[in-house]
Amino acid sequence: MDTLESSDTKLVLSQRGSTFFCLIVEVVESIEAMFDGRGNINWPAVDGYPQLVGLFLCEMLSRPLERYPDKLREASVRLIANSELLPIFTRLLFKQTNVFANVQVFRSIELVEAYFDCLQRKGRICATFDYKFFYSAMKIVLESEHFNVISRCLVFLYKHYSSFSVAFRRELSLLLLGQYFFKLFLSWSKSVRQVFHSMLMYRINLDCNFTHRQKLPRFDEQQANEVA
Repeated sequence: MDTLESSDTKLVLSQRGSTFFCLIVEVVESIEAMFDGRGNINWPAVDGYPQLVGLFLCEMLSRPLERYPDKLREASVRLIANSELLPIFTRLLFKQTNVFANVQVFRSIELVEAYFDCLQRKGRICATFDYKFFYSAMKIVLESEHFNVISRCLVFLYKHYSSFSVAFRRELSLLLLGQYFFKLFLSWSKSVRQVFHSMLMYRINLDCNFTHRQKLPRFDEQQANEVA
C-alpha cells in the first residue's frame, strides 16, 4: 500500500504512539474495504502488513499488560480481523500475565474475549488456534483462590462456549465436571456458583456434541468436612 511508504507514515511508525495505533485501525479498515466480498484476504501478501504487525507485537511486548492504552487495545482487536493472529495474541497475553495479579488476569481475559467477539461478529474461525495452550491457561486461572478471577474466567467460557472446537468443549466439560466440580459448585462466592451452575445447565448439559456423558462426582464425607 502506497500509504505505508509515505514519509509521514514512516515517521508515525518510528514513534509508535497513539497515532501509530490509529494508523493500524485505518490500515485494517482500508484492507477490508478493498477486499469486501472477494473471499478470504491473504493478509501476509499485503504490502507492508507483516512489518506493521511485527512493530505492533513489539509494542505489546514492551508494555506492562495493565498499562495498555485504549488505542493499543482497540488496534489489537481490529488486527484480529486476520483470524490467524488469534493464537499469537492469545499466547503473548497469557505469557505476560501474572496469575496472582488480578488486574493483569482481568485485562488479558477481557482482551481475549474481545478477540472472540470480533471473530464471532465477522463469522470467522481460527483453524490454527492453540487449544492445548489455551486449556493449560484456563486451568491455571481456575486454580486461583480469587473468586472474581474465577468468575470472570467462567463468564468468558460460558459466553463463547459454542465458539470452541468440539474436542476442546469435551475436554473443558470433563475438567469442570471432574477436577474443579466441587470447588466451583460449592464455592462460597455466590457469583462463582451462579455462573458455574449456568455453565452446567445451559452449556454442558445442552451440548449435543458432548456425547460422552460424564456422571456427576460423588460427594463423600471427607469432601463434606473440607467444605465445612
